[in-house]
Amino acid sequence: AYEMRNTLSASAPALDEPLAQRASLGEVNAMMDHLKEGLEAIDFLNPAHPKKLMDRLRALFDRAGLQEEEVLILRGVAKQMLLKKDKGFKL
Repeated sequence: AYEMRNTLSASAPALDEPLAQRASLGEVNAMMDHLKEGLEAIDFLNPAHPKKLMDRLRALFDRAGLQEEEVLILRGVAKQMLLKKDKGFKL
């Protein structure tokens, strides 16, 4: 019983740490659309030949179990990509 308690205690989040809110499916879907636009804006993703990039990114993000704050960070990255395009920024 002692060993089980130690194992469970080590894997459980600390009680004083706030639990982060997991992003909803709608939030992740909106982030994926925004990210796709950003990747197209910087010519990383060719919309005529997308291959499996977005599917692979989606799988990566699904495995990560994104939290709301992480979705907001990625949307901020996509926003900056689009702003750079609007300003004529070239890579």
